[in-house]
Parts: sequence; C-alpha cells; structure tokens
Amino acid sequence: MKRLRSFAIILLIFNGISASFGGVGLIASPDGSLMEMPLEWLESTPFNNYLIPGIILLTVNGILSLVISVLVIIKSRSYEILIVIQGIILSGWIIIQMLLINMFHWLHVLYGLTGLLMIFTGFFIRQRTDFNSMPSGHRSST
Repeated sequence: MKRLRSFAIILLIFNGISASFGGVGLIASPDGSLMEMPLEWLESTPFNNYLIPGIILLTVNGILSLVISVLVIIKSRSYEILIVIQGIILSGWIIIQMLLINMFHWLHVLYGLTGLLMIFTGFFIRQRTDFNSMPSGHRSST
C-alpha cells in the first residue's frame, strides 16, 4: 500500500510541476513563442492564443495535482478518490487537446499514460483500503 501511495505521489508531483511550468510559460507568452508552440496549432480551436489554455493547464493540472499530492502525503480522507479524479482530469485534458488541435505528439502518450496510471493507482489503493478495513472473518481468499 505504501508503494502505491508513493507511486501516486510521484505521478501527481510530476504532473503538477510540469503542468505548472507549461501553464506559466503559456500565460507569460500567449503567442506560444516561449514554449515553441506556433499559433497555427490553435487554428481549429476556439482560442486565438495560449492564454486561456495556459490558465487552465496551470490551475487544473498544475496546482490541483500539487494540492492533491499534499493531501495524499497527509493521508487526507478519501485521498485515493482524489487521485482517480486527477487522473480523469489529466486524461480528459489530453484527449480534448488531441481532438481540438488535430495533432499527435509523443507527450500525449506520456501524459495520457500518467493520467491512466493515476486512475488505476487510485482504484487499487481504494480497493486495498476497503479490503484491509474489512473484519478478518469476512475476507475471501479468492
């Protein structure tokens, strides 16, 4: 259980730091030049520049991941569900991004897998927590 929790913390911090840097970079340079992202990538999206995507990236994937990582570290109530929620948010972000920009990049794979690993890790922690909280007479070996 401790290893799963540690793994979730690593995933959350990795996502939180990288999304925070990316979000700040897009906010600081909405034309995408700082992050070497051409505005042409936004042609099929509702955005004229990277300001709004940068704000969303910073808050929803950056700051929120870091906050959840702290809640996991202190073993806040139902922290495993928060891991799953952040995994869903990250996976959704990647899917929506790919659909909007009509483009594929290797980072989509990296962060898509990170989101899926968060989801599965959170579920496994929850399952083990539920199992370990059962009275020993009710546990099944199957």
